Amino acid sequence: MIRKVPSICQKKLLILFFLTAAAAIPVSFLQGMLNQLTARAVTSVRLYDLIQAFLLSSFIEEPIKLIPALIAFSRLSGSRSSGMLMKYGTATAFGFALMENILYSINQDSGIMVSRIITSVPLHFAATLLALAVIGKSFSAAGAVVRQKNYLNGFTAAWMLHAFYNFLLLTGDRTESNAASALLLTAAMLLITAAFAFTAVRYIRNKENGYDRPERDG
Repeated sequence: MIRKVPSICQKKLLILFFLTAAAAIPVSFLQGMLNQLTARAVTSVRLYDLIQAFLLSSFIEEPIKLIPALIAFSRLSGSRSSGMLMKYGTATAFGFALMENILYSINQDSGIMVSRIITSVPLHFAATLLALAVIGKSFSAAGAVVRQKNYLNGFTAAWMLHAFYNFLLLTGDRTESNAASALLLTAAMLLITAAFAFTAVRYIRNKENGYDRPERDG
């Protein structure tokens, strides 16, 4: 039987997956320390939820997923495709989400990990996909100002989606009557974001000449 050897692209995707998964470990410990410090300094529950959702979680986590994918994508040999950009982003998003869920489930009920897989994994995927769909325009944009704007817009889009997701879950957990509506709103937001991101990718592939050619790696 002939053994199939992984391609260079597949090896890079695996490296990105494990690299981002490993990065989630120190990030989780850092967030735990910052959460404890914030809880001691902030007395308002609503303010604490805002800080945790918009700063301690999403603002820290999104660059951890985006930066490795963008560095690896920028170093590709040959032409780059929007499909490859999405593959790189998917590898980093799922690597981070998997390790994050494992860390959350330690000393917790097994149902915690199941519920987080249902909600947080699609969130990480949608946020990363949305960011990279916006950033993808940068690779054919003329001028550093345009490229920097696309990078900033992509990160901001992922940051805001992740932040609102966390805030809805935090407030829903504190008021059981709002928990169901928060989850439904989160699910709707994820579906809309995923639809927008896929539409943006198709637009990039159709409108930008030479951007949709397959990668020649190695």
